[in-house]
Formats: sequence, structure tokens, C-alpha cells
Amino acid sequence: MLVGFLFIKVASLCPSIHPGNWKYKCTKGFQYGSLCYRICPVGFDKPPGESGVMLCQANGKWRGHFPDCKVVHRRVNDPDPPKNGAVASDTWLDGKFCQVQCRKDYDFKPGYTFYEMLLNAQREHITAPSFNPAPSVPKASTNRLMDSPTA
Repeated sequence: MLVGFLFIKVASLCPSIHPGNWKYKCTKGFQYGSLCYRICPVGFDKPPGESGVMLCQANGKWRGHFPDCKVVHRRVNDPDPPKNGAVASDTWLDGKFCQVQCRKDYDFKPGYTFYEMLLNAQREHITAPSFNPAPSVPKASTNRLMDSPTA
């Protein structure tokens, strides 16, 4: 009597990845052979020479590591303030945003979009590590009577 054996290899699983405050994407979840890619937020990137890729091996262990994302877009200087206005830049978001403000009783002339009022240093087409605001900030020079609430 012949007795046969059937061997079934169960695909290895690697342990879960705990991303902290960053994201990743894997080709096959945590299964053997899956590649997981580090996803850095806008304005951040992997350090030079780091792949940011991990491979789930047959032994159930990850090969490679996820480096920390580093800031690649950083505000250098505030743009010049508009006439009768000011520029307010954040510090808590690493200088990503500058907001243009007008003095009391002044407002921007109609026709400017919100984007033109809020200069965003994280625009996707910026690749150099510098702040590139619009060429000119609109002047807050239109004297307007502000509506006052009625009592």
C-alpha cells in the first residue's frame, strides 16, 4: 500500500507595520513577497540614498526599513507686506503658510481669489527647497466702510 503525503506551504506573514504619523502602501498586505512603500506627506521626502521600501521575506521578517521623512520645502523669508497691510506667517507648521492681512477699514480690491490671499509654500510644482510666493502681493489700499452689525 502506498501512502502519499501532500505538503502545503502556507505563505508567511510578516508582523503589522506601526506607521506612527506617516503612511505606507503594500502590494500584498503583510504576505510573503509583499513590498511596502513609505509615503511621505506633501513637503517631505525620504533622505537621499534611502529607498523607503520593505520586503516581507519567507521567514516572516521584514527586510529594509522606513526612514523618517524630512522637510524639503521650507519658508526662507516672509514676502514683503502689502501697503496698509501685514503678512502673518506660522511657526507651528514649519512656516508652510503665510497669510496676508489688511489694516482696519481696508480690504483687498475685488477679483482676487482666496489662493492669492493665502500664499502657500507647499505648491506641488515647487521642487527647490525655497519659498516661492506669487510675484506680488495685492495692495490692501482700497478704503472701504465696513458693515457694522445692527443692534
